[in-house]
Amino acid sequence: MKIGITGSNGFVGSHLIEFIKSETKFEIIEISRNNGFDILNPITLFELNDIDLIIHLAGKSYVPDSYLNPFDFYQNNVSGMINILELCRRNNARLIFASSYLYGEPSYLPIDENHKVVSTNPYAETKLISEQLCNSYSKYHGVKCCILRIFNLYGPKQNDAFLIPKIIKQASSGYVILADPSPKRDFLYIDDLINLFKLIIESHFIFSFEIFNVGYGKSYSIHEIIDNIRKNCDNDFSVDYTYEKRLGEISETLCNNSKVKSEFLWNPKINLEAGISNIIKSNK
Repeated sequence: MKIGITGSNGFVGSHLIEFIKSETKFEIIEISRNNGFDILNPITLFELNDIDLIIHLAGKSYVPDSYLNPFDFYQNNVSGMINILELCRRNNARLIFASSYLYGEPSYLPIDENHKVVSTNPYAETKLISEQLCNSYSKYHGVKCCILRIFNLYGPKQNDAFLIPKIIKQASSGYVILADPSPKRDFLYIDDLINLFKLIIESHFIFSFEIFNVGYGKSYSIHEIIDNIRKNCDNDFSVDYTYEKRLGEISETLCNNSKVKSEFLWNPKINLEAGISNIIKSNK
C-alpha cells in the first residue's frame, strides 16, 4: 500500500511517520514542501500517482491565530482540502482527514456524532467547510472519506503554545501563570491516536463517508493537569490565574468514542497521569 501523508513535519505527522517507518512495511510519500509537493500548488501536487490512501494532517491549527490571520487559515485549510480531495479523485485513493472538535458549548455530555455542529472560531469554520467538501467529493465523485473529529491532543514534541506543554514548560521555571481554570477538556495522548491510524489503515475501510469522534472518554480539569505535573516534576512551582476568559470559551468537552471503538476495535490506553509522565521524561 502506498500512503501519502500531508503535514508530515507537524506534531501528529512526525509521530505517525516515525511509527509507520518503524512498525509497518507501508510505502510512504511525505507530501510536503520539503519534498517538492505543496498542497496549495495543484501543478506539483497532481504529479503524484498510484497512491492508495491519503492521510490529510496539514493545515494551520492554533485557534488564536485564526482570528489574527483568517486569510492564511482559509487558504491553507480550505484550498488545501480541495486540492487533496482532487488528488484522491484522480488516484481513486481513500482519505483519512484529521478534523477537529466542532460542537461548541455542548448540549449534553458525553458528545456523540449526532450532536449539533457549531463552529465557534475561524479555525473550526475551516474544518467544518473541509468536512462538507469531503462529503461532496464522496457523494459526487466516489472518494471514500474517513473523518476524525479529534478532541484535545497532547504529547511529546507538541508546540509550547498548547496548554499541557505550556504548563510543563512554565513549571520547569518555578512559576505557572494561566487564564481561566474552570474549563474541562477530554485529552487524548498522541500514541493512542497513532494506534487508531494504524487500525484504520489496516481496516481498508470501504464506507463512502463516515465521521468519528476521537477522544479518551474522560474530561480533565486544569487543576488535575497541575496535580499530575507536580507528581512528575523534579522541582516545585507556584500557580497563579488571571481568570481571563477566552473568546468563545467552552466549559467542558467529553467525547463519546463508542462509534470509533466499535468500528475499528480501538481502545485508548494512556490516561492523563501516564501521558504527562511520558512528556516530562522525554524532555529530560
